[in-house]
Amino acid sequence: MPPLERVSSAQLSQGLTADGRLYIRFHRDPAKTDITYLVEASTDLIDWSDLRFDSSTEPFEPNSDGELHEVSIEIDGEPKRFLRLRVMGD
Repeated sequence: MPPLERVSSAQLSQGLTADGRLYIRFHRDPAKTDITYLVEASTDLIDWSDLRFDSSTEPFEPNSDGELHEVSIEIDGEPKRFLRLRVMGD
């Protein structure tokens, strides 16, 4: 994903799993080793301090979808819950 280009829904998907977890899925380019992916959660779209995934400290695990990565969180009891993907160049 070029950092200054718009992301289409085909490149970034989100929704609920069958067991009621909120998820976000994204593709990464393994050739771009200078990019860090951060997944954060929020209840108000203002404070994003609840880090759920950091590619600089957690490796991408190979899976049947190649470079597709999914991060999910439980939302039981939360009236609102949001996830965002931050992509940063080193």
